[in-house]
Amino acid sequence: MIESPVLAATLPYIESKYFNRDVDRNAIDWIVLHCMASPETPQRAEQCARYMQTLSEVDHDGKPIKKSAHYYGDCDSFVQGVPDNRIAYHAPGCNERGIGIEHAGQAFQTREQWLDDFGIQMLSLSAQLTARLVAKWNVPIVYVDAAGLLAKQRGITVHAEVTKAFKRSTHTDPGEGFPIDWYLETVRFFATK
Repeated sequence: MIESPVLAATLPYIESKYFNRDVDRNAIDWIVLHCMASPETPQRAEQCARYMQTLSEVDHDGKPIKKSAHYYGDCDSFVQGVPDNRIAYHAPGCNERGIGIEHAGQAFQTREQWLDDFGIQMLSLSAQLTARLVAKWNVPIVYVDAAGLLAKQRGITVHAEVTKAFKRSTHTDPGEGFPIDWYLETVRFFATK
């Protein structure tokens, strides 16, 4: 059995370049889980946060591609990029009422690959973070699929379900192999601590 790392009480903050600084949210409906489409390596959280801080991608018309998430994680740390009460650009359709959490890894990973040593450590940290967030924002620890999102059910979802529901992106992360059942059980465990 792998010992779960403990999430820091205060997370490092590396501010993302793009997010809505004008709206001060007082309610959250969804925690949206993502993967970074990057290898699982230590320091990936910090690397992704710094990338979002200096983002310079443009579309075919030369306009900035605006993207960000609230949190970025790997096997030994999580970094905050956008304050919880601000809107990050991570899952069109759920941005206004969602908090986005990015994980090192790729959407093609199998369940076994997500639950290797690196994955268990990272997802344990993520579950601790989500347990804090659901307590803070009174979000139910239930999985919400595309139909539930359209019905405005509150809970925990993944980017792929947001894409299916609102059809405003093509992202399918964190992938079919993501162990959402294991994740929810782990969030429930930490929520009782």
